[in-house]
Amino acid sequence: KVQYAIVECETQPNKSKLTNKNWRKISRQTKIFEHSSLMYILAIPSESLSKMISFRRFWEIWLINTVTKEVNKIPSCT
Repeated sequence: KVQYAIVECETQPNKSKLTNKNWRKISRQTKIFEHSSLMYILAIPSESLSKMISFRRFWEIWLINTVTKEVNKIPSCT
């Protein structure tokens, strides 16, 4: 099984910027009969979670603590 991850890193995320991106129209050609999965990851500063929580429907959110470099992962709702 082949896995792909689309990672978007936003240091100052806002809904309009992410909504305007064309991330849902990513297409790729795979080998015939190949099983694959596509995962969307949104990496943001931990203090920005309240602004981006609505994107959990599509994206796994990684909260990055810019001081300690700790990463907390919040899975998508899909």
